[in-house]
Amino acid sequence: MGLRLFRVAQAGEAVLAVLQEDGEWHEATVEEVSATLPRMLVVRFRQWPKLQSTPATEVIAVSASVDDAQEEVQHGACELCKCKRRLTFHHLIPKETHHRFVGNSLPAGLDGEPTRIFLGSYGANLCRPCHSQVHRFAPNLTLAKHFNTVEKLLQQPYIERWVQYAATRKGAA
Repeated sequence: MGLRLFRVAQAGEAVLAVLQEDGEWHEATVEEVSATLPRMLVVRFRQWPKLQSTPATEVIAVSASVDDAQEEVQHGACELCKCKRRLTFHHLIPKETHHRFVGNSLPAGLDGEPTRIFLGSYGANLCRPCHSQVHRFAPNLTLAKHFNTVEKLLQQPYIERWVQYAATRKGAA
């Protein structure tokens, strides 16, 4: 299953990048972007003076946000990272895919009626950073068919690494 392609961060941009030594996400700044494929970025980590050449797939712009606007629903604990912050509602079957399921059948393993009411209310309360990472992880149809519960999301190494990092940030429980 392919991941969605995103804009590559530019030199000078604030990012989160995976540190080779611990496999965790850390704050960094892009120093240089390679012109060849596979795209590599040289990043400088904020906590350490270390420069590291990192695949673009392991670098995320801090300014990244979910493509479609989601309203903030409340303060509370994120269902992924457990951080206490403002939450957004993440449709576990993304809205863009609802037309495929209304009046038909839900993805395998889900209980409920394939109605607009069910699909519109079936979701999880996530903090903005976790919400963004879920949408970076896979295209909406893939999320709908294969990653449509919090448990399924948490089983994925990309999401698991993100959640471990997010739990260390300000606001963590």
